[in-house]
Amino acid sequence: MTDSWLIPTAKSTRDLVFDMLRDRILSGELRHGEKLSEVPLAERLGVSRTPLREALARLTAAGYLQPAESTGLVVVDPFQNLDELIIRRAALDAVAAHLAARRASDAQLAALMAITEQYRRTDPLDLAERRGLNHRFHAAITTAANSHQVAREAEHFQLFFASDRLMQALTPDETEGAIRDHMLIAEAIRARDPFEAERLAREHIYGAYRRYLSPE
Repeated sequence: MTDSWLIPTAKSTRDLVFDMLRDRILSGELRHGEKLSEVPLAERLGVSRTPLREALARLTAAGYLQPAESTGLVVVDPFQNLDELIIRRAALDAVAAHLAARRASDAQLAALMAITEQYRRTDPLDLAERRGLNHRFHAAITTAANSHQVAREAEHFQLFFASDRLMQALTPDETEGAIRDHMLIAEAIRARDPFEAERLAREHIYGAYRRYLSPE
């Protein structure tokens, strides 16, 4: 039986360590308040301390970790500022959809429409498939935006919002609404209507997570 925490030697890079730890924080396997120490963590992951140290610095900068009172780092609840993240995600998705409507190649449009159709046929109760297709849909729009800056900023948000904690919270009606939203956004991008695509993308995020946006 293999240890699911062990990073394969051929892939023991800073980015893979970052991805693994981020995913475990989002899933709750690494719990809020849990302390991480560099030496035992490096041994558990099977990596040297240099890429681990770099990954931990990135996780701290991204808000997943914070310095402990003494030494080491502690896990931060990534959902504690969810309202702010939703607002930022809505703005970024709106930009990506606007640019995609302007810049997408024919091949990128075809890929987006294929994913949208596949998502439409997905069983709303199949969380794993919905999560994967939801990520692919938004990633396809990001790719079609043809913007390195948007791509860099979008990666964190797309993976965060594809976490089980948020996907499982969606009701069947909200899931059906999200599927309809995806179809409308994709059609606006295919129609080369950047302002409509932008509006729909923003409203899609607000609609899906409105329950978390309580007034101050």
